[in-house]
Amino acid sequence: MFNESTFISMLVFIFIIGNFTGVFIYNLIQNKFVNNLEKRIQDNMKNYEHIVLENTDKIIDEFEEFIEISKKLSNDTLKIQNEILNVNTNTKNQFDKFYDEINQAQIIRLRLENEIVKLKNIIKRQNNKGEK
Repeated sequence: MFNESTFISMLVFIFIIGNFTGVFIYNLIQNKFVNNLEKRIQDNMKNYEHIVLENTDKIIDEFEEFIEISKKLSNDTLKIQNEILNVNTNTKNQFDKFYDEINQAQIIRLRLENEIVKLKNIIKRQNNKGEK
């Protein structure tokens, strides 16, 4: 019916048509799924970007709130430290004044003791002159 060369050429022709058909079907499937996959990836990326932006805004708001609280605490701490410094300065000044008063009292006591000793010596001399 068919000779061998016709049969081989028909097989080659069918093989080539099968290849073209396979490539066409492969490209069709690939384009269909790849395009859908790319669309899905783009949609998912947009959704993820939106979620990240929302979370970023929330995080930035929380961070700004934290910064405000930290500033308030820092200012309150600074006020307390200044009050403590003022109290310590006043206490130091009072102690310095007290120390000066004690030193003055000590100096006055020593002068009075010296005067008392001088008066005792004068009295002794007068008593010794009166007895002689």
